[in-house]
Amino acid sequence: MFVFINRSHNSIRILFYDSQGFWLCQKRLSSGRFRNWPRGGKTDASIVSLVEAELSVLLRGGRINNLYLKPAFRQIREVIE
Repeated sequence: MFVFINRSHNSIRILFYDSQGFWLCQKRLSSGRFRNWPRGGKTDASIVSLVEAELSVLLRGGRINNLYLKPAFRQIREVIE
């Protein structure tokens, strides 16, 4: 999945591939901007890796700087009797 934001930070496009083809989704805000979007490096085309929970928080206008995420899985101890 690739997520793109425009320069004015009021529109997001998501490019997703399922096994049959590509999906292109767009969310455009009628007012306001996505203010807390992460910035990568110093170049114009910066790349930032996110997990799905971080993307969900960003799409709802939240901040991911101090976001606590539980691990995706946890190891279960083997019981030996």
